Amino acid sequence: NVTGVQTCALPISSGALGSLSELIEVDAEWQSAVHAGLSDALNAIVVSDKSSAREALASLQRSDAMGAVVSLGDWTTKIAPVAVQGASSLRAFVRAKAGANASAVNSLLDALLARVVFVDLFDRGIDIVLERPDVVVVTSKGDRLATTSRSEEHTSELQSRFGISYAVFCLKKK
Repeated sequence: NVTGVQTCALPISSGALGSLSELIEVDAEWQSAVHAGLSDALNAIVVSDKSSAREALASLQRSDAMGAVVSLGDWTTKIAPVAVQGASSLRAFVRAKAGANASAVNSLLDALLARVVFVDLFDRGIDIVLERPDVVVVTSKGDRLATTSRSEEHTSELQSRFGISYAVFCLKKK
């Protein structure tokens, strides 16, 4: 589990596997950076398929609760991480816990962290974000540098690139 993560109060649906934070392991010294990199997705309830995602989202809407749902869907495409000089990928420091869905959760992590890089120096992170607005930069202290908001990164970009089976859905109280 990732420490310091609050999961949403989503009624359990038939395909719910748990929150993303419950389904992953993070190397101890990388907790803050991974927390910053995955952001709100850590709180999302992971479900097995589109049908379960629809059920969970309908439940959230009926209850007027805040929450997020991630559907594992059909993972057929490998997402390649961005390469940025002077930065490294966080992906090597986070992995799915062993289990029946480990491969799909690892693919989800590949997608969620594909544009996230780590830097040691805050100032270098600023330079990277200014040069590469498509990249999210995090530091070991949990700083997060990006040109878009967290919810925009996880919803609009993932929805437009991968469709409903690959998106993080967030419902917020009105």
